Amino acid sequence: MYDGPERLELGDAIFFRHSKAGELCEHFNTLRLVSDGKIVDEVLTYRGEGQQFL
Repeated sequence: MYDGPERLELGDAIFFRHSKAGELCEHFNTLRLVSDGKIVDEVLTYRGEGQQFL
């Protein structure tokens, strides 16, 4: 449960930094790159490229 200073509503966009980037890429096909609050690109993860590593 979030207990920070900002009030969040259902549907609000949130950003987080995963402790291990590889784990994040195991769950999503793409990642959106954000700069100055705007989406500037969307890139495939290895999952999105149809790869897997055992």
